[in-house]
Amino acid sequence: MRPRIKLLSPGAIPQSTRQDKTRHAGLPREFIETARSAHELAERLREQMEQSVVHLDQGDVTFTVSFGVVQMAPECASIEALVAMADAAMYKAKQKGKNSVFVAEPAEPKDAAR
Repeated sequence: MRPRIKLLSPGAIPQSTRQDKTRHAGLPREFIETARSAHELAERLREQMEQSVVHLDQGDVTFTVSFGVVQMAPECASIEALVAMADAAMYKAKQKGKNSVFVAEPAEPKDAAR
């Protein structure tokens, strides 16, 4: 069964993680990070989730999360293709042992193989 993912609006992310956020007008519930800070943001969010505890009458509930980080390449045809790449990176993060971040390397330019 495929995991369900709820996208968080930028307002739902703690202020400490929003320092380098740039909102993209075409994606109101998404945000774009620079390549340098996307990995750092994913790690901060992962650590915050890992430290979160919800206290219930039945006991405490803890959380873990895996993130896939990708860089949009010039040959990426659409936002859907980018999301598919991020989805694949997320599954690689889970394969690493869950509760982790996987940063996909940008594809080599086609001319580099020559």
